[in-house]
Amino acid sequence: MQPPTTQYVERDGVSIAYQVVGDGPVDLVLSPGFISHLDLAWTDPGTSRLLARLASFSRLILYDKPGTGLSDPIPHLPTLEERGADIEAVLDAAGSERAVLFGVSEGGPTAVVLAATRPERVASLILYGTFAVLPSSAPEAYAPEVLERFTAETGDVRDAIKHWGDGARLARVFAPSLGERQMRIWGTFARAAASPRMAEALIRTVMQIDVRDVLASVHVPTLVLHLEGDRTIPVEAGQLLAAGIPDARFVTFPGDDHVFWLGQMRARADEVLDEVEGFVTGAVQAATPDRVLTTLMFTDIVGSTSRAAELGDSAWRALLERHDALVQGVVNEHGGRVVKHIGDGALSAFDGNPATLHPLPPQDSAKRYLEFMGGADAVLHKAREAYDRGEYRWVAEVVNHVVFAEPQNQAARALQADTLEQLGYQSEAGTWRNLYLTGAQELRDGTLDLPLPSSASPDAIKAMSLDLFFNYLGVRLNGVKAGDVRLALNWVFTDSGEQVALLLSNGALSHVLGRTHEVADATVTLTRAALNRFILGESSLDDEAKAGEITVEPDLAALDQLLALLDEFSLWFNIIEP
Repeated sequence: MQPPTTQYVERDGVSIAYQVVGDGPVDLVLSPGFISHLDLAWTDPGTSRLLARLASFSRLILYDKPGTGLSDPIPHLPTLEERGADIEAVLDAAGSERAVLFGVSEGGPTAVVLAATRPERVASLILYGTFAVLPSSAPEAYAPEVLERFTAETGDVRDAIKHWGDGARLARVFAPSLGERQMRIWGTFARAAASPRMAEALIRTVMQIDVRDVLASVHVPTLVLHLEGDRTIPVEAGQLLAAGIPDARFVTFPGDDHVFWLGQMRARADEVLDEVEGFVTGAVQAATPDRVLTTLMFTDIVGSTSRAAELGDSAWRALLERHDALVQGVVNEHGGRVVKHIGDGALSAFDGNPATLHPLPPQDSAKRYLEFMGGADAVLHKAREAYDRGEYRWVAEVVNHVVFAEPQNQAARALQADTLEQLGYQSEAGTWRNLYLTGAQELRDGTLDLPLPSSASPDAIKAMSLDLFFNYLGVRLNGVKAGDVRLALNWVFTDSGEQVALLLSNGALSHVLGRTHEVADATVTLTRAALNRFILGESSLDDEAKAGEITVEPDLAALDQLLALLDEFSLWFNIIEP
């Protein structure tokens, strides 16, 4: 599932980040635990799977509490009633009149208070791994062994807060079964989700919460879930919570990871989520398979180690950039995506769906889309409504068809530019933000026409072996113009004694080192320094010939013809227009 767009709603001068995902019949708002971060949550496979499952049977509403994640920082921690008002503001912004409230861990007491005080906004209540009061605040409510166990665990909590962002210490408290790599990731997540002082203040506040007096006022259907070995919030706290809410149902599961969707509990997370889905919808649907048919391709530069040593750092980096650009272009052309660049290679994936094997060109496809959707005006009317709802990713996708079908449609260009700007402003990734905003600028002002630097790096050209150099010429060859041209040229380098047989045929340039053609259209005799100079434009071919640095037999005609077929690559090209 693709991460949803992050939006903001303001309450009392504080911006609260929220997301809406899924189109189920029931609104479900997740009251997060101790810390959260909307964008980073989707980058973790376990958390992403949890959210996707919830969104599969509901219209899921997520938010970051003020002071955490993407929401504004705050100077002091709000009361539970103020936290409840934050949830109501998010519900209003998301267009939800009444929702199922899912309170997780520290988010549970807020959910309880809102359900008790605003039952018209809460259809039902789900509480996971949470409490009404902790043993440290009400020792009389717990057995002595529970208090002793909780006090010991509190020491680990204090240690994790003191060393905030240390994934291993956090895991010891919240998910003991996490692997080493997951611990590092979780440490990064924690540092992004809250500052050390905010984390300390949150824990201090959690220890003081007591909503026992409110429990009897909760009159909505309530499901309380807990892990039997939870080391963060003891199961006895869940029992006390459920006992105080009229007709609440209490369900436990084996396990000791408080964060049940990570670590070893991740494999059993569906057991918890089945209970949630059954409670919300009345039934548990068969799981949708998350496997797809995909073709994988791995490319690798042959002899990369020796070639890197031969070229040096600068030229090797230039070669890698050229390799990555070539792979990206070819993969995109054939409907695939580059999953990851891996040193001297790349891993790419291609959709196994045969319907995508041979799509129409974008402009032809766009015209057909518009015809099917009732024309440009109808598409733009619906797109503006979606824009007003904040559905920017969908608007960008659908209006792109109008721009490609009718490039001069100013209304489409303006709406698409507005949309890309919104996506750019919301993007935390610098590369994505630059692409969004550059696309918007192009739609408003056209493609920039700036002075063109040389596409050839002098250092890279000079450091290239002859093998790489003639490969470089092959990349620059305009295959369409050269389609009917056949040329055979011999290259003889007087300074190194090297020879190269170069052949242009069928729109492609090939070469063989250490050989010459028996019959050639021209033989070029030169030094490598002279080759570098005229290729880099430091001198002309005529100048080098007059100076005696290059001789071409029988004449320059064949070499001039070849050079005329080489392209200079423009940096200024359309990225969003046809």
